[in-house]
Parts: sequence; C-alpha cells; structure tokens
Amino acid sequence: GKRAGAGGAAKVEAAAPEEEEKDALKVSCHKDSREKRHNKIKWVIDDSKEVASYMSDVASLLEASCSAQLHAMLFSKDFKKQVDGIKVLTGFVTDHPQELISNLDLVLKMCTLRVMGKGANTSVVLAVLELLRTTLEVLVSHDYRLTEVEAAVSLPCLMEEVGGNNESQRKLIRDLLKKATQVYPASKIFGMLAETAVSTRNQKSRAEALGEMAALTERLGLEAV
Repeated sequence: GKRAGAGGAAKVEAAAPEEEEKDALKVSCHKDSREKRHNKIKWVIDDSKEVASYMSDVASLLEASCSAQLHAMLFSKDFKKQVDGIKVLTGFVTDHPQELISNLDLVLKMCTLRVMGKGANTSVVLAVLELLRTTLEVLVSHDYRLTEVEAAVSLPCLMEEVGGNNESQRKLIRDLLKKATQVYPASKIFGMLAETAVSTRNQKSRAEALGEMAALTERLGLEAV
C-alpha cells in the first residue's frame, strides 16, 4: 500500500513541470519592430542600475508572449525561482522552435542581463548558460542565423564573461562561442573577439579572446575570418 502511494505522488510531481511548460511561450509577431527600435548600445553592461533598468524593459516586452507563471519565475527576486523558470524555458524551447525564434531577441537579452553585472548569481548563470546551449542547438538544427541585433546583445557579453573566475562557467562559455560560428558568420565573430581583446579591462578575457581568434583561424582557415 504505502509504496504504491509514494509512486503515485512521484508521478504527480513529475507531471507538474510539463504542465508549466505547455504554454510557456507563445509566438510573437513583433520581433521585426523590436529590432528596428533597438538602439545600438553595446551590451556589455556592468552597472547594476543599468542592468536592472534593461531587465525591467525585457520583462515588460516578454509579458505578451510568456505565460504568467513562467514570467513570474523568470523575473522573480528569488534566485531559486529564476533558476526554476530558466529550466522550464530550457525544456520548452527544445520542442518549440517557432516560439523560441520569434522571441529570441528577448530571450538572449534576458540571458545577457542575468550573466552580466556584479550581482550575478552562480546558479542562475549556470542555468542561463545551459539555456543558451540548448537554444544554439535548436537554432543549428533549424538552420537559423542570428540577426545582427541578436548577435550584438549576446556574443560580446559571453566574450567578456569568458574571463570569469568560475571554471565550469568558462568551459560552458568557450563551448558556446565555438558553436556560435554555426549560427553567425565566423568573420563577424572574429571581429567581435578582436574588439573584446582591445576594449576589455579583464586580462583573462583578453587572453581568452586572442586564444579563440587563433583557434577560429586554425579551425576555419584565414579566408573564413
């Protein structure tokens, strides 16, 4: 008797995340107009007030296509709820490429803002990097190429953060930067890496950017970069 009851409870628990995921994100028809309005700021932001201000813009824009439950988790003040929301989104996007692609600019902005800034939480950052890895896999499998805005709001941030102190984060970011060449031209990524190498104040980020430029040249040949 008792065992069956425990099994039943486990089954109910297992079903809950799928309920959350079912309508996590709806297709958005406004990506083009959002991209036209996007001001050409460089998305490497370390001022926490700026991060908070951009995050509140992204939160209000995502309200239209995000379920209320997921939205509350993603933009909660509680890091654990943020992680739960990011995991729900990661599970959802694998089987919902259109919903992902039509909201991609906002998803990438949210990811960047969660990674940047002095108050970034390690568990949240790792969950975000996993979401980005899954996102890139979905984009590659659907032959999608990043727009300039999508690349500008995500790749420079990763290039800056690859010089961080957390080894598991660095490894995930290196893998993301390698995979990015499947969704954005290698020559443009090379240019962004060069810009990071020149502009960053972080010696580790500079070394990583130079190393990645050398690896790109080796992997794809000089004519590709």
